[in-house]
This record gives sequence, structure tokens and C-alpha cells, in this order.
Amino acid sequence: MNTKLKKEALADRIVRETMISRQRAIWDAQARLQNALKEGFEKGEKIGIQKGEKIGIQKGEKIGIQKGEKIGIQKGEKIGIQKGEKIGIQKGLIKITFNMLKKGYNIKEIKDVTGLSESQIKKLKNRINRKKLNVGGRQCLKKI
Repeated sequence: MNTKLKKEALADRIVRETMISRQRAIWDAQARLQNALKEGFEKGEKIGIQKGEKIGIQKGEKIGIQKGEKIGIQKGEKIGIQKGEKIGIQKGLIKITFNMLKKGYNIKEIKDVTGLSESQIKKLKNRINRKKLNVGGRQCLKKI
């Protein structure tokens, strides 16, 4: 072979090896890019999940508090109504007892009508006799 052909063959070989080397470099770069994208996606997904959990917990707490307050208010109103009714009934019984005592009913009759005990009725009668009774029944209610 002549030197010119040898030089051309050598040049072709260098060009081919250079192209192969460059192609391998491109493939390596693409592989690194794919790995970097995959790692970036996984890290981003992990961060997103953590942020989502945090936001979810905050929203859940807020909703839980709102529901708890609503239920608490409903229960509180129910308890308040029950206590108010009980106090109102007690005050009504005391007022009825006062009126019956003033009209001269005996303790047994008052007990049968109001359901109060003899001792409660006697306390009310003593207070009327001493004129220390708060007509609204508040003092009497506390003592009974």
C-alpha cells in the first residue's frame, strides 16, 4: 500500500474512533442526564409528599377543631338547656310551695302536689315565717 492510502486509512480510522468516542460521550451524557432527571424527580416527589402531608395535617387539624367546636357547642347548649329547665322547674316548685303555704295548705298536701320533701317544705315555711326569703327563690334554691 502506498503511503497516501495508509494516511487516508489512518485518517479514516481516527475519524471513526473519534466519532465512536464522541457517540459514547453523548450516550454517557444522556445516561447521566436520565439519572439526574430520575433522581431529581424522586427528590421532588419526596419533598412534595412531605409538604402535602404537612398541609394535609394542618387542614385536618383545622377541620377537626371546627367539628369539635361545633359538637362542643351543641353538647354545651343541650346541657345548658337541661340545667336551665331543672332550675326553672325548681324555682316554679318553690313559688308554688310559697303560694300554697300562704293559702294555708298543709305540708302533706304540698308534698303531694310539688314532690318536694317535708324537710324542703319546712325550710321554706320557716323562711316565710322569718321573712328572710328572696321571693325569686334564689337563696331558697341554694339551701334546698
